[in-house]
Amino acid sequence: MGAYWPHRVAAVLCCVLASASAVVELYDLSHRQIPYGQALRWQQKLYDERRDAARVRLQGKRPAPALRDALLLVQHEPVLTLGTASTVDNIVTRTEDLDFDVVRTTRGGEVTYHGPGQLVAYPVLDLQRNHEA
Repeated sequence: MGAYWPHRVAAVLCCVLASASAVVELYDLSHRQIPYGQALRWQQKLYDERRDAARVRLQGKRPAPALRDALLLVQHEPVLTLGTASTVDNIVTRTEDLDFDVVRTTRGGEVTYHGPGQLVAYPVLDLQRNHEA
């Protein structure tokens, strides 16, 4: 992940999900601006690791660690994201006049601005884990 790849934060966030308590790995990079694409790749990597470990556990081929859920805290460099319900027509100014990127996402919603000073939290959660017990 280059210069932005986070070191593991020593703090562990404890929270309650449903009626069971869970430990969540906290990655706090809120003290600097992270490009949107970099944060998206980071989320995908965390998701892929957890998905692959769960598949190995389900297949019973070899023991695989259950990876903790994760919470990423970041602030982004200025960016507009276009969700699945939007088009560039939803942007009220000409995109050529913007001093920052416009990124199409696979997430819901329309146009969202992310930028300096705005704390963004991205949870990477195994929603099935809480239903297995």
